[in-house]
Amino acid sequence: MMATAGFEWQYDLSKGQGKEKAEEGIERENLHEFSEQEKEILAFLEEKIESHTGEKKRYFKGIRNLVKRSSIKLSDKIEWTLIKYSDVLEGLIKNIYNTEKISFKEIAVRIARYRNKIAHGDISESHKDIVFDLRVIELLYYVMVLDYIGVSKEKNLKALSSVGL
Repeated sequence: MMATAGFEWQYDLSKGQGKEKAEEGIERENLHEFSEQEKEILAFLEEKIESHTGEKKRYFKGIRNLVKRSSIKLSDKIEWTLIKYSDVLEGLIKNIYNTEKISFKEIAVRIARYRNKIAHGDISESHKDIVFDLRVIELLYYVMVLDYIGVSKEKNLKALSSVGL
């Protein structure tokens, strides 16, 4: 699942670049179901940081950083990015699964679930779409890297098609 690790690294690297909304209107900051609660917690922590000094201030800053880093699930990141690059990837993904109907959410959940199982040493269970899902995360990673270095979406699609991805 090195492609998933590459995706996660590129997602974090690309975080501040480009559109902050995917085509479907999902804001990156509001990806998960507890976005409002997270904002409340972060506001509380900011107050604590401002009102304390020394060790307590560092403690609250550490918690704030943990909350910021762990708030978005891998499946949400994958889904958001699939939606963002759907104009480049949708046709390719439909070809991979040999279907006209695809669900970015289902693909993202399967990839995240499988990645977590591998990370925890559980490689005994597999599903029929894993080969296709791995192809999708690989495509997604390539699209993100090419976009990050400034390759246009048209050239991005052409590059992916020309190398057989």
